[in-house]
Amino acid sequence: DITKKKIFDDLKYIFNYIGGYRNLYIKFFEDMEEFNFLETSSVTDNKDDLPSLYKEIKLYEHTINVVTQFLDIAKKDIQVQQNIDIYLIIVLLHDFGKSHNLCNFYNINLEEEHCNRSAHYFKEIVLKYFKDEEILDNASFTIIYGTLFNHHKILTEEEKKENPYYLKLIESDKKARALEKSFLDNQREISRNDG
Repeated sequence: DITKKKIFDDLKYIFNYIGGYRNLYIKFFEDMEEFNFLETSSVTDNKDDLPSLYKEIKLYEHTINVVTQFLDIAKKDIQVQQNIDIYLIIVLLHDFGKSHNLCNFYNINLEEEHCNRSAHYFKEIVLKYFKDEEILDNASFTIIYGTLFNHHKILTEEEKKENPYYLKLIESDKKARALEKSFLDNQREISRNDG
């Protein structure tokens, strides 16, 4: 049901890396199109606490940037490659809760932090659309839900060691934001020189 070429092409690209859960990924990409991630800012809440310059970056662009940065990291780490789908689902969904339209549709409370909303979205999709398929085992479900729910929580060093998924998400997200900042800085420099 995906009609936007960019989203369809990115889904095909992701298929090169996944080990399973094909229908789950399709649902995620369908929702990115349905809820207009291509036009939604990657900074949607006052509590997101990011410099206003990131508001120019769209949620879809940021999501794919984080996925791309993660896949670059994954190439160099055999342990990540062995659990690619758990990592990739976390990385892909980490900011889905920033879409107010998506949250309203799935009856997710907008008063919660976006990381909590992302976790609730994941749970809703798995339980509502894939409950009969038992698509994820309990351990994988718990890891994904917990990492999404807590990815903006300040973890102790011990907690970080216990959750490599959290560490790879944070590393990928920081690299994506650095890339986006560099792009925006270059755009502003070009605008100044043209003006």
